[in-house]
Amino acid sequence: MTLWFPFSLVALVWSLLAVVGGLATVAYLGLGVTMTHTLDGVFGPEPKYRFNWVILWMALIGQLVGVIVSLVIGFLALRHQRRDYRLATAATVLGFVAAGIFLILGALQLPLLPILRDALAL
Repeated sequence: MTLWFPFSLVALVWSLLAVVGGLATVAYLGLGVTMTHTLDGVFGPEPKYRFNWVILWMALIGQLVGVIVSLVIGFLALRHQRRDYRLATAATVLGFVAAGIFLILGALQLPLLPILRDALAL
């Protein structure tokens, strides 16, 4: 049995949860910016806006880390697949599927990048 199979399952579950969280983040922050008509109403310097900053950074960093981890799992499981370890093929497929889901999530989170750029310019 390959060691990478449980990690690939975790990466796949993480990617599916990240899709729900990523869509919620885009909706939450996008709606906040739309409703206040300004970034100051969502990303001000006061401590009450810290939650919005944390949500934004977690969404962006979590997605990038997810892609990297999924690709590492996929490539390491691919190495085990060449050695004919049991469940290595499944781990390889799940690792690359999770990486693909994270990449799709990155495309869905593209509206967060201009928000981040403008918020950092405040």
